[in-house]
Amino acid sequence: MDLTTNGQLFIGSSNCTNIGNVNNPTGGEIRGCLSIYNISNGSVIFPPDNGDVTGLQGFTTRYVEYVAEGGQLRVYDTTKDILLINDFVPQGTIDIVGFVGDVKAIDFF
Repeated sequence: MDLTTNGQLFIGSSNCTNIGNVNNPTGGEIRGCLSIYNISNGSVIFPPDNGDVTGLQGFTTRYVEYVAEGGQLRVYDTTKDILLINDFVPQGTIDIVGFVGDVKAIDFF
């Protein structure tokens, strides 16, 4: 679990039941091992991704959460509870060769 500065509690699990196939979005509902709980209003989001969540890391200076999910590094926008899509992260995933098993931030303070 990881709590972001704007009140999003990211909860990851492993060996859960994945629903749907991320490679076939027309196949219906897709859910996996990640949930996001908003402590301000009590809402829960189940992002449409599959795979075990093995690492979570938020930042105090940015509204993003880095998630090691299904062996990939995913970046979530914590103001919208969706994958961050921009010029640097065009599909919400940072391309890394190999298996991403954890995420850690370096604290310089």
